Amino acid sequence: MKTKIYAAMVLLALMNLGVLYYHHRKMSQTVVVDVIRVFNEFNLKKDLEKRVDHNILGYRQTLDSLGGLLQYAASRRDEHRVAYLKEAYIRAEEEFGQNTDSSVNNINEVVWARLNPLIDKFGRQNNYRLIIGANGMGSVLYNVGAIDKTTDLIQFINKEYEQGS
Repeated sequence: MKTKIYAAMVLLALMNLGVLYYHHRKMSQTVVVDVIRVFNEFNLKKDLEKRVDHNILGYRQTLDSLGGLLQYAASRRDEHRVAYLKEAYIRAEEEFGQNTDSSVNNINEVVWARLNPLIDKFGRQNNYRLIIGANGMGSVLYNVGAIDKTTDLIQFINKEYEQGS
């Protein structure tokens, strides 16, 4: 009878050790994510780019119109109008470039400001010790596929974004 009790206690102790080992291993897991994929597949970034694309379309239409007027004035040999339209075209082109650069920078800032806390939340919820950004272009050139959580993170951040978190 004592032997059965000792055997049961040893078995319980081993099971507890197994559970503790599994829990410890899960808590101290290091994973990698493809940062570029996460950034590019974040729905917030896509939504912001759609808004910017609408503005860019307006600038392109303005440039196209000025280009057409410039060609027409050149075909009429209206030097005064050509000079005026060239100047207007150059100003519009510079403004287009500045606004495009500014829009890209603003999108990057907004997206990263939103991504960083979501990545922290994802790490805490999954008990990861460390999330390393990797895409083969930086310091992590290889990783075992089993620890790549890029798809999981993308699904998480987009779900949180859609829910307004």
